[in-house]
Amino acid sequence: MSVNDTVDLPGPPNPTVDTTLSVIYIICSLIGIPGNILAVLFFHGDVSTSKRKEFFRLIFLLIAYINLVTCSTLSPVIEVLFKDGRSETEAMFGKNWICWCWGILWEFIPFYSVFLLGVMSISRMFTLLLPLKVLADRGILIAALTVYMIYTLMIKTVPL
Repeated sequence: MSVNDTVDLPGPPNPTVDTTLSVIYIICSLIGIPGNILAVLFFHGDVSTSKRKEFFRLIFLLIAYINLVTCSTLSPVIEVLFKDGRSETEAMFGKNWICWCWGILWEFIPFYSVFLLGVMSISRMFTLLLPLKVLADRGILIAALTVYMIYTLMIKTVPL
């Protein structure tokens, strides 16, 4: 499924389920946004001299940013779930450019988040196996993350 596809929901919306999901999303956003802002501030301020610490600080900082974007992208979903009958005429999804931008983020973020967790796990494994070896340079990490981001965005946005 790409960002350009449309999704038809099966059957009429269930107000109880929609309200329950909206409340859960609101709670997640209210906890996640301030928590990830604090994490971003902490990891921005934590400047270390060790290359190993700098490597993991960058990964944790990127994970905090991705989680912040994830919590922020819930607002259009909350708005649509609170609409009666999921009418798109007045919701944020009624505007094509908002829907397109949100769709790219919504499709991209889960893959990037999992990729960052995988990079962190593999890096920790190498740290345990080779404790005296210095991990890859920050530039290599940024290059790998950029290539993966471009690759994922191309897969999700270019219609095949």
